[in-house]
Amino acid sequence: MSGALVLVGLFAVGGLLGLVVFGGLWLTVRDIDRARHPAVRMLGSLLLRLGLVVGVFYLLVDYGRWQHVVAALLGFMLVKFSMILRVKRRSVDKEVDA
Repeated sequence: MSGALVLVGLFAVGGLLGLVVFGGLWLTVRDIDRARHPAVRMLGSLLLRLGLVVGVFYLLVDYGRWQHVVAALLGFMLVKFSMILRVKRRSVDKEVDA
């Protein structure tokens, strides 16, 4: 398989990982007021998301090359920054409507 194709695939894997991690964080924070034990829910969510990120990037570091790790990290960070902008935009829209 072509080296560029592998990097594009790993960029997509990093983006998908970012969606799962930061989407899970958003869902946890959004529903925390309805939780019976909020601290347990936050800690469980943190451990699950952190374990997923560390596990995936560990596999990339162990079996891949540094270019593979960088490609996945770029996809992960792109999702992170796009979700930050999306949340900020929503909060600004709510302030304008109020």
